Amino acid sequence: MRDPVVLLVEDDPAHAELAFRSLASVKVAVHCVDTLASAREWLSRGSADVVLADLRLPDGSALELTSFPLVIMTSQGDEERAVAAMKGGALDYVVKSREMYRDLPIIVERALRAARAYGDKLRAESSLRESEERFRQLADTIEQAFWLYDVREERMIYASPAFPRVYGVAAAAANGSELARLSFVHPDDLTRIRDGAAREQQTHEFRVVSSGKTIWVEERTFPIADDGGRPFRIAGLGHDVTERRELESSLRQAHKMEAIGQLAGGIAHDFNNMLTAIRSEERRVG
Repeated sequence: MRDPVVLLVEDDPAHAELAFRSLASVKVAVHCVDTLASAREWLSRGSADVVLADLRLPDGSALELTSFPLVIMTSQGDEERAVAAMKGGALDYVVKSREMYRDLPIIVERALRAARAYGDKLRAESSLRESEERFRQLADTIEQAFWLYDVREERMIYASPAFPRVYGVAAAAANGSELARLSFVHPDDLTRIRDGAAREQQTHEFRVVSSGKTIWVEERTFPIADDGGRPFRIAGLGHDVTERRELESSLRQAHKMEAIGQLAGGIAHDFNNMLTAIRSEERRVG
């Protein structure tokens, strides 16, 4: 593991030497430049874990480096400027003195910890944004409607863009109480899908009635338990299977008609056999 890198931005050789001597007691790699421009150039080519910079530089102010993990050093204390620097993103604001140089290793170590914590926060936020983006892309792309229902608050907390297309109603229509969430379900199917929905994983098909149109939905529900094992949310995936149900119904009807046809054909065959036997008997008698 490499030593932390400290970029020292100091145009006064005496102060630069004091900083070098102070930091020699800790395991850090110190690089020194003497202008704001050279600091920017160095940072464009490499990375620094902490930038330790004099406030006033020949070509500008170190406050222009607050996009980096920055500790401001100044020869004169200025409370208002210190507050502004900290609000602007500086990790620390210290006044040059014998005590400051003595404590510089502690100051740098404190800044390193703050920079690491800030970096961890940025990475966590970036990871969260990436995760949310992947979830959004998935939810926007899949044909199934995905939803989350809060059992305790009795309200829908998320419905994917496919929800209105699959269920035939806007997501807002499913918000609110348990009754409102299931209000779009056909009355004959309501009890069947509600019983046990919050207690166990289920796959069921039911009818949705919207604007006089009936839609068949295949839905899979997944209870989500808290640390105590109690379901507090339900995740659901819904898929419009109306066309499949209609095809199955047509197929069943075709099979039924085929069976009736076979039965009728068998009866006709038996009837013809009977007629043939009767006619044969009549000819024999006659």
